[in-house]
Amino acid sequence: MNDLSELLGSLPEHRKVSELEMEGRVPLPPGTQLAKGDYTLNEMIGCGSFGLIYSATDTRIGQELAIKEFFPLGCVREENSYQIRALDNDHAALSVLKTQFEEEFKVLERFERPGIVKVYDLFPENGGFFLVMELLQGATLEEILRRHQALGEKLALWLIRRLAHTLETIHLSGLVHGDIKPENLFLTNHGLLILLDFGAVNHYLTKGQKSPRFLTPGYAPPEQYQSRSVPDPANDLYAVGATLYELLTGSPPPDAIERTKGSRLPPPTHKGAAVSNATVTALAQTLSLTSEKRPASAHALLNLLPAPDVQAPISGVAWEQLPSWDGHRQGILRIRLTSDGKLLASADKSGQLRLWSLQQERCMGAVEMEREIIDIAIHPEDKWLAVSVVGGQIDLMDFSTGKPEGTIRSGAPPVSSLAFTPDGNYLVCGLYDGRVELRSLIFKGKKKILRAHDASVNRIEFSPSGRLMSLASNDRSASIWDLKTGRRVRAFEGHHRPVQVARFSCCGRFLTTGGGDMLLRVFDVKRGDEFRRLKGHEAMVWDVLYTEDSDSLLSCAADRTVRLWDMHNFRETACFPLSEAWLCSMAFSTATSTLYVAGVDKTIHRMRMLSEKEQALWS
Repeated sequence: MNDLSELLGSLPEHRKVSELEMEGRVPLPPGTQLAKGDYTLNEMIGCGSFGLIYSATDTRIGQELAIKEFFPLGCVREENSYQIRALDNDHAALSVLKTQFEEEFKVLERFERPGIVKVYDLFPENGGFFLVMELLQGATLEEILRRHQALGEKLALWLIRRLAHTLETIHLSGLVHGDIKPENLFLTNHGLLILLDFGAVNHYLTKGQKSPRFLTPGYAPPEQYQSRSVPDPANDLYAVGATLYELLTGSPPPDAIERTKGSRLPPPTHKGAAVSNATVTALAQTLSLTSEKRPASAHALLNLLPAPDVQAPISGVAWEQLPSWDGHRQGILRIRLTSDGKLLASADKSGQLRLWSLQQERCMGAVEMEREIIDIAIHPEDKWLAVSVVGGQIDLMDFSTGKPEGTIRSGAPPVSSLAFTPDGNYLVCGLYDGRVELRSLIFKGKKKILRAHDASVNRIEFSPSGRLMSLASNDRSASIWDLKTGRRVRAFEGHHRPVQVARFSCCGRFLTTGGGDMLLRVFDVKRGDEFRRLKGHEAMVWDVLYTEDSDSLLSCAADRTVRLWDMHNFRETACFPLSEAWLCSMAFSTATSTLYVAGVDKTIHRMRMLSEKEQALWS
């Protein structure tokens, strides 16, 4: 087996857990509700030494996920509760295991990368303890080997190299996994290799405490058997070699202790595997009984392993980067699209406005303002362009001609953000003192004042229905307001730094905020609670955009990247390093299927979404 697409198409269905594996543990029945009804358990799909795993549903958003119940081997459930107790009444040992269960969540929460299972929540209930994570579709490498016996060299190397990339991240964070084996490696239907079961990591994090030793014979190096063994990445690298050996031959290598007593390690070619000399050499070095003779790091292992030519499957959205547009003198503060998605306006800090034709791919002209621009907004019917400049002044321009229509505001307090209401009847002005002005465009001089926040209002957005308005503020919060009543509907707190953006999903159910703490927080608009956090950016998040189907989210930040997020499992699916400077404003045109991103580098970057046919050609 050397074809990845063929392997993914033949992944075995998840088998039912046997009573023998349960060892007397009784699962919770389907339909059990947890966390005040936020989660509903479906069926049990797995079990391990630490607990039972259920498929479940997040009833707030309908997301299918997995929930792991803390239920170690040798325990039983107390009657009429989720509380478990040890059959041998060793309360101290059970307490240590529970601490390690909590530590597993803390470890997993630190990482945000494709090769590590994503966790969402950890909570106690009715004496029990539950960990919420993504639901993976696919099979473990152990299940795959049970069906195929062994894999070809190219496919085995492709999988192991992905594991090595994941381990590089883990080791650089100062951690060692400690229990790598085919059972803990999950291949998803989309071709992602996910490392599972971080329970053994906790052994290395709880120095000085009495902790059970985590190792699996055949995959653990000899030093890991020692009572005072020091955790080292070399432990994991030996296990990686053992896993590669099993993928190639269908069986793990002899136990390391037996090898120290003289048991020989048969080369994979002696077990019928067709393997190149380079792979045999890499295996011999990685499976050395002396840790100093193994590769010095996961990166060194990647350099040692041959790189196979395996075509990865296409999943999600693919993008083609187009030539960027230049011309601005200083950093671009904001870009805005017209309602038909055919024209784009851009404003820079020097006071220059530019208008771009997206279909002709050129600048149609520029306007010079006398003062520094703060924000711009385009009327929903493309009648006017509103421009706020330093000092609190707002000028209105005829969008078709570029001629000034007059100044509709001036003086303190300064304006920090602008937007037209979806009906086009009001210009909304966010102010530096936290207030919001709604200036009527029908009745000149008439305005409404909302005392919205305690600091500058950084962004104004609207729900798809046009009824609700979202505000993001420097007071580290966001809020939603009802435009009809002028009353605040929700306040969203939790950020530790200023919030730069708060945008509705296209379905109107979610509000995503981003700001100085580098996190994206996803809120339920109706309930007002935060239910997901997206980690990945390494500097302030400036802007976010939803795709029309609300299935994906785009974000740009001061870390010079645009990131793409899958809003079904809340995973980062792509990262695009577009610039050498901050990226702070985005717009997506359905007319050209292109994302436009601008920032401090004075450039408008362009990325075109490829059709399925084009994706196949590009692959």
